[in-house]
Parts: sequence; structure tokens; C-alpha cells
Amino acid sequence: MEHHTGSEVTTNGEGSGGDAAAAGPQFPLRVIALVEGHGENVAGTPSGPFGYVTMIERGEDPNKGLQTLPMMRNSSIAYEVAGESLRRYRASASAAIVTETHRLVVPFQVIKENGHTVSTVLHSEDDKVALKLHSGASAEGCGDPAIAPWENGRMLMITPCDVGHRRVYEFAEDGGTWTEALGTLSRVWGNSWKRTGPGVRGDVITLTIGEKKVMLFAHPLQLGAGTNDVTGSLHLWLTDAKKHIFDVGPISEVGEGVGATSLLYKSEQLSLLYESGENTSRSLVFTSLSAQLARIKEVVKTWEEVDQRVGKLCPSPSGEKAAAPTRSCDAAVLTEGLVGYWSGNVSGSQWQDEYLCVNAAVKDGAKTNDNGVAFRGRGAGAQWPVGKQGPNQLYHFANYNFTLLAVVTIHKVPKGGSGIPLMGVKLNGPASASLVELLYDESQRWKVVYKNEAKQTQEKSWEPNTHQYQVALTLQNGRPPCTLTGSLWLLKVMRFKGTQRRKFHISTLGVWEATQKLRKAPRREMSRCATFFCTTVH
Repeated sequence: MEHHTGSEVTTNGEGSGGDAAAAGPQFPLRVIALVEGHGENVAGTPSGPFGYVTMIERGEDPNKGLQTLPMMRNSSIAYEVAGESLRRYRASASAAIVTETHRLVVPFQVIKENGHTVSTVLHSEDDKVALKLHSGASAEGCGDPAIAPWENGRMLMITPCDVGHRRVYEFAEDGGTWTEALGTLSRVWGNSWKRTGPGVRGDVITLTIGEKKVMLFAHPLQLGAGTNDVTGSLHLWLTDAKKHIFDVGPISEVGEGVGATSLLYKSEQLSLLYESGENTSRSLVFTSLSAQLARIKEVVKTWEEVDQRVGKLCPSPSGEKAAAPTRSCDAAVLTEGLVGYWSGNVSGSQWQDEYLCVNAAVKDGAKTNDNGVAFRGRGAGAQWPVGKQGPNQLYHFANYNFTLLAVVTIHKVPKGGSGIPLMGVKLNGPASASLVELLYDESQRWKVVYKNEAKQTQEKSWEPNTHQYQVALTLQNGRPPCTLTGSLWLLKVMRFKGTQRRKFHISTLGVWEATQKLRKAPRREMSRCATFFCTTVH
């Protein structure tokens, strides 16, 4: 018989001084374990116990001992998940959670009748140990889940899947909803360097830094793609689960063979416990992550400062007289879904993301006095490597929805040719073929080129060296969208002066798994990019 790990649940009273501790227990203590049963569900008929809940409870009554309660045997609950029959329960090493509403939520993996493993949760109706299977479940081939409480009665689950990455699910603690977090965290982290094969369970916790709730994820990355491959390193990741994902750095030695991990945050102290070594010689390592916690606080502070700075791009009320109420600009609207922001922070060949996430690579670009970047010369430009980040694709949402926005000035009319690319998206692959590009030509027109075919031209629509333009490239639902006219006019171009430029707000987003390129190609004309945004909507 295999055993599921227990989870210690405590409810603290007022104070935590030594005198109170010496006086005896000030709160009840429960240690709860799930025990896998021998029976299986055969053709819808239970052949034995599906499992048991074992509870040791210590309270005011010192004689209260071990209680063993069978799990619910109702076939519509205990033997079905997401409407499909289950064969049996698989033991794992994941910690349970007690929510603020006193519900017990336990990460759980089961094998369906077709032999595939899925991850789900058991949850209680209240603070009792009457557990039910959640109505939702992960995709097939996902196991070893880890869960953490989030906001507004929602929870997050991270589960490694056989296809090579980790999926993240958002669900209600009461069993009401279950959704894959495709627009934010799901499929970001790979299981191995090549994003292939199953992965090792990591751990996830949530905490509040200042007034911001964040999630920490201990991510074991394997050197190979097999189940027995050595873990290359254990990295700690920080995210707000909405916009930003930050690699805090390694928290174990390379090649240590990291197994199960547990993060602990208590009394302003962050610690890590993990399993290390080969199968024949395993040990436990406990280490303080105080330096990492200090860095986490710095990064969260930076996120908040950049949000405040970007929020100030909104014009004053007196400058918004012509703005419609539905397009009013405020800091919350401007920063919602804003995942990347590039301004005047250039260091060598790196155009640094103000949010400290993914930088853009720059060629022949120089910082300007107005906090932008000027590109001059053949092949000059910037490249944002959304689809070329290795095992961890921080902006995997780019496969579904995003908008790329640049504020640009063109300083000279080009001579000859079919036009000079200003912004575009390239597909990953050997050919690195352009999917869509915006060009400007000697007739001062904007041109959209889709798969090397000109799709739309706007007659004399830009002026050199006099105006700034907001240019937005939007792809939707994983494919180029069509407008109401049916044309593939993928670019929206607006001309503005002064504070009018700050009224422009894009709420539609799009994406293709690609490399986003903002570039100024042949000859020696110059273009300047004052700001460069990427945004998504949840």
C-alpha cells in the first residue's frame, strides 16, 4: 500500500510568545493523509476501497486519537472526474491546503479507464474531512500536481505533462470552475531543455509582498527528456500570475538530481527543502532563500514603479476633451495586460525591458534624448525573441493573443524599392519566413505585406521628421484576423501630436508563435522608436 504525503494544518491564535507555547497547545492540530486503496473501479463497479482519509487531531481533549474515514463512495463523484470513469488513484508527494474559508483542498492524480493520468483536486465542503473530487481535470498525461491559493476563492495548479511542458490551471476552491490559464502561465515552463518528455514535480506557494500578491514556483528542469534523466538545476520563479514572470535564479547545484521540493514562507523567512542525489543514495537538503527573497522584493517594487510611470502617460483631463468615455485613459487601463515595456534603457546590444523580464536585442541603435532609441544604417533594428527563449517560453500567450505597439518617427523618405520594413512578425523555423510586415515607401505610404504578398496600401499617410506615429500590430486567436471589410489590414496607424498620442489604447490582442521584429532595414535613413510595448488582455 502506498501513502500520500500528509499536510499539517494549523490555525494560529493571538500571539506566539514563548510563555504561551509553554502553557500547552493554543490551537487544534490536524495531520491528514490520503491512503491509496487496493481496489479498482472495473466496468463502473467498485471492487474495493478507492481510498481512505486518515486524520490525527489534537485539541483540548488529549485522548482524541487516530480517526480513519473512508472517502466518498458515490460513483458519480469518487469514480468519475470531468465526466469520465476512473480506474484508480495514484499516490504522489504534493501538499494539501486549507483555504481562508476553511476548505481542505488536496492535489490529486488519477488514472482513467483509458489508462491516461490526469491531475485534479479533492475538496471539502467545509472544515470537515468529507472530500469530493473536483468536477474539472487537467489534460491527459499530466500528473504530480502542486497547488496554491490565489485570489477571490480561486486556486492555481501546476502539473508537468508528458508533452514536455507544464500546464497551469485556475479553479474555484468550491469545485465550481476549472480553466487552463492559457493567457498567462500555462505551457510557459518546459520539463526539459528541449521541452520534451515528462517532468518532475515542483512546488508552488503564494505570498504578499507589500500590497501585491505573487506566486513562487520551484521549477526542476531536466537535462534530458526521459523520466530518469538528471535534473539540471532547480530554479525559483516569481510571477504575479497576470502579466509578469521573472527568473529569480538557481536554488540548487547543477546535476544534483533534485526530486520532490517544498517551499516554505513564514515570518518573513523563505526556505527550501528538496530531495537530492541518485536513486540509491537520496538525501534531504534544507536551505535558506533570504537572498532570493530580497531580490523578489526588489523586482516587485520595480514592477509597481514601472506601472506608475506608464500610468502617467495618460494625458491630463483637460487634454482629453475629444476622447469618448469608452476610451478614457487611466493608469489601470493603460497597464492592464502590459507585459513588456521598452523605452530608453539600452545597454550594449540589449534594449532592456523596464519590467525586468525579456529584453530585446538591438543592432545599431542608440538612446535618444527623449528616452527612445534611434536606428540608423543597413540592417539596424531591434528583435524581441518571443519564440526563442529555450525551455521556458515566458510569453507563450503569443500563440494566442497579443498586440505589439511602437511609437515611431521616420526621419527621411526612402529612395526606390518596394518599401522598408518598420515592424513585423517572423515565424520560427529554418526559413524564418516573415508572416506579416509593415513597410513605408518613397511615396510616403504604409504597406502591409502578409506572407510576402502586399495586402493593403494606404495612400500618402506619413510625413518625415515631423510627426510621431503609434503603430500597432495585432494578431488574434493564433491566426491573422480579418476586419469587417474582409481585408487583411493587420496594422492600425494613427498620427498624433503632443498629448493626443497618449489617447491611443488597444484592447484587441493577437499572436503567432514567432519572433517579433521592429527594424529599420536598408540604406542609411533613420527611424526612431520612443516606446515599444507588448500587451495582452485577460
